[in-house]
Amino acid sequence: MCDIEYARNFSFLFKFEALRAPHMRGDRFDESVARSSGFELNAVGSALDGLLHGLVPRMFSNVLVVTAEKPA
Repeated sequence: MCDIEYARNFSFLFKFEALRAPHMRGDRFDESVARSSGFELNAVGSALDGLLHGLVPRMFSNVLVVTAEKPA
């Protein structure tokens, strides 16, 4: 038996600065901080990300998590 889940390590919407959390924009953006604390979106970005990932997860995921069971 095998299960496949569609996930993402960070949303592609993060590429759009207007959808980023305020402390992740412009001169305040520090990639090392983003990598350690997470690439955060603002409320609109998070809602849009959740909607897109919920409706079409295959298109808006960049990670496949496969769980398989080894036959006995």
